Order: sequence, then structure tokens, then C-alpha cells
Amino acid sequence: MPYGTEDTPMTLLVSSSHPAEAGVQLDLIDALLDGGADVDRAGGQPLWTAIVWGYDRAVDRLVARGARVDNLVFAACANDVHRVRGFLAAPRTALKLSAEELEAVHVVDYALIYAAGLGRRDAVALLLKHGADPTFKERHYGNTALDAASYPHPAAGRPHGNPEVAALLERPQRTT
Repeated sequence: MPYGTEDTPMTLLVSSSHPAEAGVQLDLIDALLDGGADVDRAGGQPLWTAIVWGYDRAVDRLVARGARVDNLVFAACANDVHRVRGFLAAPRTALKLSAEELEAVHVVDYALIYAAGLGRRDAVALLLKHGADPTFKERHYGNTALDAASYPHPAAGRPHGNPEVAALLERPQRTT
């Protein structure tokens, strides 16, 4: 929820269209981190906020600046296929991300939705191969992975969504 007690300058920055549209979001992320902001505050709240709000460049910058990629959702959204494989091979556990709790049984599905929204094609393809359900709807926006991939997000540089990922999600899937 925006403007809550959990918000920090960093979470407000990585969820805002204005600095993204002005082309200063990444520089401001750097300035906040250089000034001492905690890249992993509250278990990854800055990264989770950038993911939920769909700012892929902010996700990339936070990861490049040391944000922990210590769960399946974060790894998929960072398009870190090596880590995604490792998490897929491990037992599923529920994730507590800020105020949200993602049930263990649907962690792969959540990873698919948020990775699709960020245009992370390689992670999406891998998650689909491992049985992620493209029809599952997440609670925050009520989106399926296809909804997330198709969402136009001009402020994030995706005025037409992620057509390549949407096409991948529209194809019949085979699981392994």
C-alpha cells in the first residue's frame, strides 16, 4: 500500500512514475544507496516494491547494487536463471515479502506473474517448463502472467507491455 508506515524514500522512488519518466530513477537509486539507504531493508522491501510496481530497470539497478536475490520470486524478476533453477530444485516455502505472504504452493506462479510483468523472458520460459500455472491470479492486482505481460507501462519504458513474453504465455505449454 503506498504511503504507509513501511514506506521509505527508496520505496517511494522505485514505485513512482515521475522519476522513471524523467529518466532520473536510476541515478536517484544510486544517490540514496551512496547516502546510506539500506538496499535490503525489511527483507528486500525496495526490491519487492520495484517488482510489484513493474520498474524493471529499478529492479536491475537494485540487484546490481547488492540487493539480495534470495528467493524464487526475486531470482525470476532479476532474470537470474541459474538461481531460478536452484530454487526450483529446492522444497517450496511460503514467502513473506513486506506485508504480503505468498503461499508455498503458489510461489512458482507468483514468480511467473511478476517476471512476466517485467519482461523476463528467460525466467518465464523456465518457470513454464517447471509447471508454473499461467492461469493463476495474484492478489495484488488480480493479474495472470499474461495480464502482467500485456500491461502497458509507459513510465517503465513498456508502452505496449512485453509482447514477446505475452506471445510465449499464449502458446500451449509443456511441463517437464
